[in-house]
Amino acid sequence: MFKERIKDLLKNTDHKRILLYGLEGLGKTYFANSLFEDIHGGYIIINFRSDDISNLINNLKEGMDITEALVNAYSLSEVLHSVTFILDEFLETDHIKGLTELLTEKKKSYKYKDLKIIYITSEQAWSKKHSALFDACICANKVSFTEFLRQSGDSFYAGVVEAHMKEKKNMPSLIHNELTDMYYQYISTGGYPRAVYESAKEDTEVFPEDLAAERYKGLIGNICIKEQNSTSAHNKIQIINTIPECSKNSKFVISKTGRRHIDKRQLEKDIEDLIEDDVIIKIPRLGSTSYSLALTDDAIYRYLLIKNKYNLQLSEEKIKELVIENHIRNILAEKGIKTFSWTGKNRFKINVLIESDGKFCPVKVICNRSKRKINYFEFLKEYGKMTSVIFQFTESSFSDSKDIIYMPIYGCEYLENFIPQL
Repeated sequence: MFKERIKDLLKNTDHKRILLYGLEGLGKTYFANSLFEDIHGGYIIINFRSDDISNLINNLKEGMDITEALVNAYSLSEVLHSVTFILDEFLETDHIKGLTELLTEKKKSYKYKDLKIIYITSEQAWSKKHSALFDACICANKVSFTEFLRQSGDSFYAGVVEAHMKEKKNMPSLIHNELTDMYYQYISTGGYPRAVYESAKEDTEVFPEDLAAERYKGLIGNICIKEQNSTSAHNKIQIINTIPECSKNSKFVISKTGRRHIDKRQLEKDIEDLIEDDVIIKIPRLGSTSYSLALTDDAIYRYLLIKNKYNLQLSEEKIKELVIENHIRNILAEKGIKTFSWTGKNRFKINVLIESDGKFCPVKVICNRSKRKINYFEFLKEYGKMTSVIFQFTESSFSDSKDIIYMPIYGCEYLENFIPQL
């Protein structure tokens, strides 16, 4: 987890400026705060969104470098050796001309060279573009299933999953059943560190679904704040809200809401903005110029599905399938593996289609214990010569038949091990 990585970086005297970035709700501030429970020394968190930073700004404008400005503003010259500053949401000050440059400017000589600063932001695009300004950069990611098991005190199960998936072995039925139940618990957290941490506590009064709702509202709020144009903000919220609701999830997804007057060029721009901000991902459709959209945020996706459950008229099984399909897409997207979607004439859908070495690996998710063979005839008729292997996720344990690999649902993170030439 990134908490451990920050601890290691802070021990390194060469790393004075550390950037921690990632999507809203990944627990960046939460874990940076809890980090100092485990190490000696004090820390000061400055939230640029809510705290009074006027003294710091004045110091910077007077020509002080960031270390001197911080020490002067908070009168800390006596205890410099044991203090770390955490500048949370420091890009929220971007409306003050030139302040971001003053906060992050790399100088050959700082007045207080040993002062350590952790910068925290949710601005993904900015962080990737300006990573050279920092000594080290950490991207906050979701917790893996095995990390979830370890945090929940089930290190034994974590080791069993890793070993069996690596060796491509069937799992003993009792352990398999336990892991299946645990995986659904993991999915309910969306893999987001704070939700994982809270759900692992025996006395917790915080439920993953509540955190998902909180984060969804936070995301919507951020879009509204960020967008000066209220129409564009509304369009982006419409895009996010309609992703799980559209059966075809077509290129112009907003038209499904009845707002057909929206300019298509503006719609495309709003979609691209959301992609750049890592809120959604685009999945091309095989044999078509159109594409599908999926949320990068599994907890939000789950919350939306639950919220719209009765409108969507989906079974609990179908909701699970949609969430796991989305989870697989995100795992592959993070690894840089290209995916497609495909829909046949008879409405048979393959929602995740992996391209590897010029060939395709269709993936289908069926959230029950049946290993019934899905009819892939229509797809194989058109792309059979370009198909290397078919994956089908079920609640049953791993097995490898002649033409289909049956994967347990908790094997999502190990899919890469089974794809030829990847």
